[in-house]
Amino acid sequence: MMPLLAYLTKKPSNAKLIKDLYLGIHANDSSATQLLQLALTPSIERIISCGDYIDDSILTTIHGIVHESQQEFPHVRFIPAPCEFSDIYRKTLLLFKDSLETMCIPIDEESEHFAFNELADFTRLSKLTLSGYFDDMPHIDSILGKAHHLKDLVFDHCELDLYDDDQPTQQETLDWMKRKVQINQNAITVKLSEDTYPNYPLMEYLVYKYPNIKHLEVGKRFFQNGARHYERICRALSQIPSFTLKDQNNFESLLPHLKFFKGDKNVVKLMYIGQWQRKSYENDYGYHGYQGYYGYQSYYDDDDDSTKRYSTLERRVDQDQQRITEAQINIFRTLRDPSAHNSHARRLEDITAFVTDLQVDLVQGYDDDDFASEDLDGVANLESEIFFAALTYAHRLEKMKFRAHDIRTFKAAAHNHFMVLEGN
Repeated sequence: MMPLLAYLTKKPSNAKLIKDLYLGIHANDSSATQLLQLALTPSIERIISCGDYIDDSILTTIHGIVHESQQEFPHVRFIPAPCEFSDIYRKTLLLFKDSLETMCIPIDEESEHFAFNELADFTRLSKLTLSGYFDDMPHIDSILGKAHHLKDLVFDHCELDLYDDDQPTQQETLDWMKRKVQINQNAITVKLSEDTYPNYPLMEYLVYKYPNIKHLEVGKRFFQNGARHYERICRALSQIPSFTLKDQNNFESLLPHLKFFKGDKNVVKLMYIGQWQRKSYENDYGYHGYQGYYGYQSYYDDDDDSTKRYSTLERRVDQDQQRITEAQINIFRTLRDPSAHNSHARRLEDITAFVTDLQVDLVQGYDDDDFASEDLDGVANLESEIFFAALTYAHRLEKMKFRAHDIRTFKAAAHNHFMVLEGN
């Protein structure tokens, strides 16, 4: 920041060349004020803060410079938001209402007044980021109902209080949307950050209000607290042509609902997580899903492919207009679990009408100390059962990749199913 200030002090006429102005983390000192007075010209397009938020004192300086200027600032597309919505942020936004394309709104009482009364005046606003606490779906709609030209919608660090016992039924939700929600036909992308907890009312609302959603991205906590509503969530999601979901917990309960996403090609990766991970976190947390995730994460701490840490579900359309669905399901269950035999077969049966490409990995997370040598035959027998269950249940199967712990798996398969295995 200081070199630029020194340069513009010597050559102030060159300030008109600046389109993007980046403010450092200490941008609330006197040098920042001097820089803004020199650098803010009608050519400016974006003012960007290197931190998460901008200080109100900087907004006050920006507002003062623009408000007192005899010139127009017709190209300003973005200014950063403060931590909390403030009156000076509102006043600064309004200075650029004819040009702003991107806006962040921290939700509180002041911002709600702004959204209800002035958001509709921003006719070029195409990207809106919301953060904060929402009471219910009408609360969200009261804001989005004023943003008519969106192409990108982001929920960032949002809390949605939608899990009370008196939540409306699916029919009640639909009746409310038909009465109150104005449909927006824009082609739009929607992103829910990893710190936002989505749920079935939000999914149903989004696909109703924006029937032309191009892509939905959800990070890390997609099914948090929502397992009993999987079917409602999946029915809503099935209306979206392209989405990417990622969850820090496992997706096992999603398996029976993959049928909602059946495409021309359906890839399912079943990742069985190791015994040592389960034990180490069972003691710490005593909670199956939680310890499973963190055990899985610790196993991949040194792995560059961070996507392996999460269960994922993705749908897309390829260049040949083929609909592709891919799911990676992390299964936090040891192969020596007494209930393993039935549960593994049942999972495979759940996807019988869905999967065309099945990848089963029974090895991830296991080390050499997981099994005594006398246990390996038993594990191999179970692995062979899973192998043949996959072949039996997956009627649409075109391709399968199966990774077992030991060659004895396939010897057991040969013995148990009267097959001959040649070589190793």
